[in-house]
Amino acid sequence: MAGLTDRQVQAGANVSDKEIEYWAEYGVKFNRIGHMKNSSKKGATAATEEHQNGDRDAITRCRGQVRQAISSGRAKFGGSSYEEDYKGYQSGKKTAQNEGNRQAKIDAWKTQADPKILKKAQDEMKSTGKWPAWAE
Repeated sequence: MAGLTDRQVQAGANVSDKEIEYWAEYGVKFNRIGHMKNSSKKGATAATEEHQNGDRDAITRCRGQVRQAISSGRAKFGGSSYEEDYKGYQSGKKTAQNEGNRQAKIDAWKTQADPKILKKAQDEMKSTGKWPAWAE
């Protein structure tokens, strides 16, 4: 994911790459290519300010689109607000990584375990639906 240009950051577009990736999960893109325009009927200063604020407005619109999806019940990371859902997104990546590490530990234990103990753990998993904590 490409970051922001220096001109976008200077104009007030201070958004992290993580937040841009979060928006992408909802199909929202920050793809505004800002520019400064010094010739306008409004005058050079007003036109420049209008274009500088464009990045900030685009960020607000991206966040608004995600907020609208969350408020309509389509939150992907368990939040009821933008902030809660974004925190869920950030911790969700960590949870997925930890889950992968946990599965690797279980697989390693299965290869080294005594066959009788392994059978007992598998039977417990069949009855409860989850791998027993004592066998990790």
